Amino acid sequence: MKVLGISAGRKMNNTEILVKEALMGAEEAGAEVELIRLHDLKNISLKPNPLQHELPARLEKYKKYLTYSKPAH
Repeated sequence: MKVLGISAGRKMNNTEILVKEALMGAEEAGAEVELIRLHDLKNISLKPNPLQHELPARLEKYKKYLTYSKPAH
């Protein structure tokens, strides 16, 4: 199994720390892991995607493979 962690915030912010923790757990369970920091990528466009309204329909076929978490309050 391969697990990809994506962090869109600054280096070592809370989100990145949590993503790294999740990746470490996945790695301990035998997964191949990789972390991508969007901040480190060059020439990336973060403009809204005109097809973003289609995303839920496109993800539906992958629903059984996705894991969602709710923010802790």
